[in-house]
Amino acid sequence: RFGRLDLANTPKVFSGIAFDSPPVRVEVVPERLDLLVVSIDPADSSSTRACEVGIIAGGLAATGHGYLLEDASGHLNSDQWPDAAWDLVERWADRCGRWRFVVEINRGTKDCSLLRARELIRRLQRGLPGVSVCEIRTVTSRVNKAERAASLPLIYRAGQMHHARGLVEVERQLRALDNTGRGLLDRADAAVYCELDLFGLLDSSQPGQAIGGASMSFAAVGPRPQQAVAVGPMPTQGPRMTSAAAFQSAAMPGQ
Repeated sequence: RFGRLDLANTPKVFSGIAFDSPPVRVEVVPERLDLLVVSIDPADSSSTRACEVGIIAGGLAATGHGYLLEDASGHLNSDQWPDAAWDLVERWADRCGRWRFVVEINRGTKDCSLLRARELIRRLQRGLPGVSVCEIRTVTSRVNKAERAASLPLIYRAGQMHHARGLVEVERQLRALDNTGRGLLDRADAAVYCELDLFGLLDSSQPGQAIGGASMSFAAVGPRPQQAVAVGPMPTQGPRMTSAAAFQSAAMPGQ
């Protein structure tokens, strides 16, 4: 009434999805995954009163099923969160055919530079050339959190998206997602980008074309040129479940 929001009755994006029960909750993750995505939603500050850095790992199996694997989010400064992200990659990469980062760049691309700088240090410490070989997919949000996540409940209801244990705070934030856009939901934001990328919903379109809720580019470091593409919601003919085999691979530091 009179323009005031009724938050208690605002529909939640993931209403009816039981994250803590089968088929979403799983006790065992497949030993081999085709694709690993580590998604990062940066923060402006490491203060406990500020947003967290959302750092979420997810994997796609050869069966086409997705798995939310691990949460390394927290109130982390610019020295801490790149290490947390790389530690997450190194914990899971041996089980995956290929992997990449997804980074939201609403604040600019300096967070990508921090990731690459930490990669160079780790490579040099292991006697490897001081060059960056990781793949970073960047996203810029153009709509609110609820709109970005709108396609994901269909995947959950189809039994294609699963959660490992230990994701209590991520799941709490996902339950809270609604179209008001309110609340500090940085873990949920990172999880949404991760899942969209796993299922090919951050897929390439015509370069330069603006589509829906996010724009994306491959920020490949080194001699490979940067290819700008635009991404957004599912096309009218329905979602394209992109096979992990279609994605580029990137060399793990230390291999």
